[in-house]
Amino acid sequence: MTENISSNDWKNLIDSYEQSGLSAVKWSEQNNLSVHKLRYWQKKFKRQTTKETLKEQQWVSIPMKQKDSQAKINVKIGSFCVEVQSGFNKELLIQVLDTMQILEDLLPWSEKLPECFKVNKKNRS
Repeated sequence: MTENISSNDWKNLIDSYEQSGLSAVKWSEQNNLSVHKLRYWQKKFKRQTTKETLKEQQWVSIPMKQKDSQAKINVKIGSFCVEVQSGFNKELLIQVLDTMQILEDLLPWSEKLPECFKVNKKNRS
């Protein structure tokens, strides 16, 4: 049944599932749909929403004193953290933050992340 479902229809199905209060497995069984497809489309819509949110965000200027040219801040999303120094590339930061959010969203679902994305629990802050 999932072969001919449009993106708009999946959006409506996801809304229906989220309002149902049922587990993904139970809702999928009751609606004769694959739980894997449900989760796929749910993640896909969440990624789209995340990208749209990042693009809509307003950037704020933070005045820095001349002697603070090496100033930096840490940006944390879930278990991921990136250090941003003065003179950073805004477009690159947006891509990095988007990737961090996607990886954070994938963590509960994926047990086979590439080694480079695994976080040592001892080093988490």
